[in-house]
Amino acid sequence: MAFRQLINRVSWALFKRETVGFDAIGNKYYRLLDKTVEGDIIERRMVKYAGDWDPSQVPVEWLQWLRKVRSDPPTNIEMQAGEASRQAQRDRAESADAAAAEAAMRWQQGGGGSRGGSKSQFTQQLKHSPPQK
Repeated sequence: MAFRQLINRVSWALFKRETVGFDAIGNKYYRLLDKTVEGDIIERRMVKYAGDWDPSQVPVEWLQWLRKVRSDPPTNIEMQAGEASRQAQRDRAESADAAAAEAAMRWQQGGGGSRGGSKSQFTQQLKHSPPQK
């Protein structure tokens, strides 16, 4: 009896798998209707990786679909908008890193950052300032 149940589950899985989309990397995403032991039909979602198994390469929109955060697979327009948003965020991060590096260089060269003065001037002010009560 157990062997027959296994055959039924395998045949059900093979014939009920539906391709729902793919991403720019080449990963393919599937929806599979499966039966539970009680006979209820449930939806399973899965990905077939294009190359080596690397979950970090799955776009956020597809991760949301795989984890059933969203009910429908992402459209090409949503994928393009998401990638544009991620690129803009990377650009802002690079700009902030460059500004921080420039400020650190000015500070080390004695420019003292945006308010003026250097570390030595600051410590000298601390030494000569009256004690606070």
